[in-house]
Amino acid sequence: MKCIICGERDSVERGLCEDCLFKSVSVTFDASEDIVICPKCGGIKIGKRWHYRNKEREMQKRIESKINLRGIEGKTASVSFNDFDMAADDKIEFEAEIESSSGLKHTFPGEIHLKKLLNSCPECNKKTGSYYEAIIQIRSSFGEYDSSIEEVVSEAIAIENNLEKDHSNSFISKIEKKPEGIDVYLGRKTDAAQIAKAITDRRPSSLIVTKSLVGRREGEDFNRYTYGIRILGLTDGSVISMRDGTFIVKAIHKENTRLLNTETGKEKIVKSETLFRNDYRVVERKIQKRKFIVLSRNDKEAEVMDPENFKVSTIRGKFSGNEIELYSYEGHLY
Repeated sequence: MKCIICGERDSVERGLCEDCLFKSVSVTFDASEDIVICPKCGGIKIGKRWHYRNKEREMQKRIESKINLRGIEGKTASVSFNDFDMAADDKIEFEAEIESSSGLKHTFPGEIHLKKLLNSCPECNKKTGSYYEAIIQIRSSFGEYDSSIEEVVSEAIAIENNLEKDHSNSFISKIEKKPEGIDVYLGRKTDAAQIAKAITDRRPSSLIVTKSLVGRREGEDFNRYTYGIRILGLTDGSVISMRDGTFIVKAIHKENTRLLNTETGKEKIVKSETLFRNDYRVVERKIQKRKFIVLSRNDKEAEVMDPENFKVSTIRGKFSGNEIELYSYEGHLY
């Protein structure tokens, strides 16, 4: 039986001769591939991922996945590549071998041109501190740098160190200390959002998020985000003067803060958010607690001794244990 198309050669499959059979088959693929080469380490970005080893093999896998066959059902191409160097060569040549259902084989040649861009990879940017997606700006309600900011920065670093275990792009690009606070530059915007939430959930604070367009990346707008966190500058042991007296800050919580009146010894609870108004005067940023030895006690008071000068004092309140931590302010214990 002759070929139903050309009528010249014998048919071998589906009424077609070998030439006409494979003329009905088309192999399609992208004519070019965009790659990004890091000029510092030679890493190559293929698609959305950076590769530092087996770069040629990764490109082969990408090309193979994008080759499509038409005109022959249930078959895939066996692809072989000529030797190539991703950094040096401008094109990749390959052959796609197709086998028909009757076992006939035919080879289709192809080539893909490489469009190259130079850009530093995340690993090199991490080392040089030039890449970041977000900034966490940590400021105090006092408007200047103070020790309360250091505690928050340490917390942010600890959270980021845990995130680095799961994501290669999770890193601290740099930390800048400024007169008004500290700026932490992060490699991932999602890390900044997670850290900002953790910080503001645990203490009285406010958060403002802004973004700015800095360019385009992979065909989309690339924005950098700034997470402005303002924390309460007061801490346990701060002494403040308000309209109704002088108070020692005993405990600060997200919603409420406990204050102790230095004249009456009575506690006062205020909404933590009201302390951001700064309608008070800071007498002492922080007074330290010290340990005192309990000599005797009852339900209403205790007799304690200062181990440094052996002075004995009586304090009101119900206490337990042989030692107690107290604030000492202007000759009185609290």
